[in-house]
Amino acid sequence: MRMEKGLFMVCGKSGRIVGLNRHHWWGRWLFPVIGVAALIWFLVRVLPKPSRANYPCQRVAAPLALGGLGYFLSLFGFLTAFRHARRFIRQHRHAVAAVCLLVALICGLLGGLTEVCA
Repeated sequence: MRMEKGLFMVCGKSGRIVGLNRHHWWGRWLFPVIGVAALIWFLVRVLPKPSRANYPCQRVAAPLALGGLGYFLSLFGFLTAFRHARRFIRQHRHAVAAVCLLVALICGLLGGLTEVCA
């Protein structure tokens, strides 16, 4: 039996951590923040000496960094496309607004997938 205990899911019998509680109020922001931190770590270590990309710590940081970067790029794409769609609707350019809404939907779905996969 799993019990929620803050950010973690804890086994009711043994008290051991068995997973993450995705419903915790700041748990949603934990993975994007970790992604940005991993990106900064990767860039600080690899840009001066590119051969460091083969180090084990950098091999772990690279997918986390790309996931965080993908999350924020999809969020930026969603907001930009939605803002443009609103402007085109006000200008009565409904076909272009529909394309922008479709792009916003795709970016939103990709952002949601990035968050779920992290």
